Amino acid sequence: MGANGSGKSTLARVIAGLAELTGGSLKLNHLSGHRLPVGMLFQNPDNQMVAVTVEKELAFALENLGVPLEQMEVEITRTLESFHISHLRLRLTSELSGGEKQRVALASVMIFQPPILVLDEPDSFLDQRGRYDFQYKMDIETPHFKWADPLDGGRWYHMMVYRLIRDVRLVYAPEQDLGKFGGDVDNWRYPRHTADFTFLRAYADAEGKGVEYSGSNVPFKPLAHLQISADGVKKGDQVMVIGFPARTKRNFPAASARFAGEVDMPTRKKLYDGLLEVLTKEGEKDDLSKRRYQSLDAGLNNATKYYADVIDSFSKWDIVKKREERDGTVDAKLVKKIDTTYDRFNKVYAKFFMLQRLAWIVKSVGTAYDISRWTEERVKPDRERKDDAYKSKNMYKTVGQSDLLDEQITIGTEKLVVAGVLFFAAA
Repeated sequence: MGANGSGKSTLARVIAGLAELTGGSLKLNHLSGHRLPVGMLFQNPDNQMVAVTVEKELAFALENLGVPLEQMEVEITRTLESFHISHLRLRLTSELSGGEKQRVALASVMIFQPPILVLDEPDSFLDQRGRYDFQYKMDIETPHFKWADPLDGGRWYHMMVYRLIRDVRLVYAPEQDLGKFGGDVDNWRYPRHTADFTFLRAYADAEGKGVEYSGSNVPFKPLAHLQISADGVKKGDQVMVIGFPARTKRNFPAASARFAGEVDMPTRKKLYDGLLEVLTKEGEKDDLSKRRYQSLDAGLNNATKYYADVIDSFSKWDIVKKREERDGTVDAKLVKKIDTTYDRFNKVYAKFFMLQRLAWIVKSVGTAYDISRWTEERVKPDRERKDDAYKSKNMYKTVGQSDLLDEQITIGTEKLVVAGVLFFAAA
């Protein structure tokens, strides 16, 4: 846990005996010394590939432990099957994609079942199936796994403990016409009344463990669960609101509120409305484009409704006027300086925003930008690269995303979306 550069990878290397302590001591499970029984997974799988083929990569650890050849063959076959990479057995490691390398690296660590595992971002390069396989392997020894999420910019963390349930069965899913009734307008403007839900039931074995599907499994019974009440809400009832903790702009000056309500959100809404028009027309002609850009379409629809209603709320509740009244209680010179800065930014913001959003909205442009940036940054020492995304240890994430590009876009739609963004930027 911690931000980039905080020492997570260094600590992992110390635990694995790959870096020397310059002070203090290290103890794990009452063990100490330089050679602890640790299995180490590097953050970048390229940094730990030592063999020419996948089979030899998995055999490397077993050979060093003196495992007999017959047993080695059994272990390699078992591990390849459990990670669903049997088809890669004779492949050259240099020919593997980013996700395949991560699977092989995980398998090569897990094959000798070390009592202590040090995993540096083990699932960051994996797709959903790969993450499931990894959790399955980890769940052999313990029915739980932990996940820590940063809050307030990493000032503190919240760790959740999960039980992995593998046998989950569909009970009921409403028709699509019910699930999408009302369309995206319902998402922000009215209380949700659409049938966008699915009933699932979790099954476990007789001991409550999350095992694979079996006819003998029974419905899982947790120690506690939330219950849905049909009695409605009464005065004094506890109400929980899900939102974004530790994020607020309530203390920002009037210039910030003026920028948000009169410049930022209207600019975003204008661009997103135009892109929705492009996606709708293209989706009517090409079913593949409609499917691949469905997520972007839904996100833009959500955003435009949100921005429209927040803009109206700014006017309805006189947000800018109230912030101006508060600004009147502080140093007038400081307020004027802030206003001047915002006024200068407002004049160029529309072009800045639309070009800045280009790499986010258009995946192919984002990938091209990453490649271009990397050609510039790679010649610099890591410490001189200001953007953490382009430090050597993080580049495998960018490479992994580019591997998926062909499955996420269509060339025709990409061209139209690029043209749409540039058109609005030039207007």
